Amino acid sequence: MIQQRQIEAFNALILMGTTTKAAELLGISQPAISRLIKQLEKETKLELFERKNGRMHPTPAGQAFHREVDRSYGTLRKLELIAHDIRTYHHGQLKIGALPALGFSFVPNVMEVFVRGNPKVLIKLEVISSTIVRDLVAGGQFDVGFVADEVDISGIISERFAAPPVVCIMPPGHPLAEKSVIRPNDLSDQSFVSLSQVDRTRRRIDILLEKYGVARNIVIETHFALSVCHLVARGLGVGLINPYCLEAMPPGQLVARPFLPRLSFNTMMIYPPDRPIPPSVMEFRKIAHEKAVKSLEDLLTAHGIIHDQQSREAIGVLAGPGPWIRNPYSPDA
Repeated sequence: MIQQRQIEAFNALILMGTTTKAAELLGISQPAISRLIKQLEKETKLELFERKNGRMHPTPAGQAFHREVDRSYGTLRKLELIAHDIRTYHHGQLKIGALPALGFSFVPNVMEVFVRGNPKVLIKLEVISSTIVRDLVAGGQFDVGFVADEVDISGIISERFAAPPVVCIMPPGHPLAEKSVIRPNDLSDQSFVSLSQVDRTRRRIDILLEKYGVARNIVIETHFALSVCHLVARGLGVGLINPYCLEAMPPGQLVARPFLPRLSFNTMMIYPPDRPIPPSVMEFRKIAHEKAVKSLEDLLTAHGIIHDQQSREAIGVLAGPGPWIRNPYSPDA
């Protein structure tokens, strides 16, 4: 007999494409995903997947089976939402996914404003990697996502969002804290806490420093800028980060300075494909757009990044959100 857990594993693998990501989504081990899929194939007497280039691709039989699974899931999800709304008097949901640099700081600020005007809307926020946010938005599990620009945006509705400048952080009392602006040669031989090599801005940083002939002493690599902040605050080196994540750090734990030549952490807002953006999401988007530049300016000032004329000139003009990259439902796209 087919079990519910087998169907959940099957649906997760269709959505995520690899057993590792499917396991992460369901909060179970990778071998458990493989075992559940094998059990389902035995029960259905169907070959549901084939492996190509490290990813699991559904066979024609798997695709046909998933269409029925998805139809059943859709009905169950609708009933669950109706029951939840009856219990809690909520008028709809807003499901948001965000990369940590924005999800732990900027997005909660936007939610605060949105909730005041929409107290009956249930908001669900997931702070996860950009790649997973992209996959879940593409699959319709999130209504809106905030991601870094290295993700694949083919087929989804997308727009440019914030492009905060890279800033240099260091522990209080560090010699570089005496400077108004940090330049590549200042990082020569410094102990350095780096973003991981999969990060597109990390690659731009590497190219720039190589151009200047600067050799860093990379002591730690990590995927998230907020982790860089905590490691630098513990005196393990200096780092180059997205300034939005500084909002999650109490003032005084770090010293932050502008970095030149200017590099940016380019981010996007993304939306599910093949359907117009609903009014509640458009309202959330409007608030996010309105707060993007102002909140960043306040943050740069509060953390002493903008503290004199030289640092102000180094930061320059902060670009606002937009334009659309792809939106077949907008005349402006």
